[in-house]
Amino acid sequence: MHIEVTGMAAGQEVSLRGACRTPADARDLQQLISRNIFGGAKPLWIDCERLTYISYAGQQAVFRLEQQARAARVPIYWCKLSGLVGEQLAASGLYLLLRSLPGGGFCGAGFSSAASGGRVG
Repeated sequence: MHIEVTGMAAGQEVSLRGACRTPADARDLQQLISRNIFGGAKPLWIDCERLTYISYAGQQAVFRLEQQARAARVPIYWCKLSGLVGEQLAASGLYLLLRSLPGGGFCGAGFSSAASGGRVG
């Protein structure tokens, strides 16, 4: 899995690519996004358009991130969830907890900008 973070004045943008298959992928996902939650990013936009798969461990990481974000009062928007990933999240019930935006929905101000925060993968 590849995670790309781009910073914007009004918030943070995270772009997910590939598959979150292993516990290590899930740990990386949680650690990177947690840093953005506790770094004061408001709101946090997660572009999932190129996320192709999310394992149970990855779904647990997403659930923990949602809990952290709510406690920190940082809204997270999960944008452009693919069909398979959306189905996986719906099957587990996690989809109901997420603020999600469809493929045509707004997903931050500048996902085309260069990465400035970090990369994993």
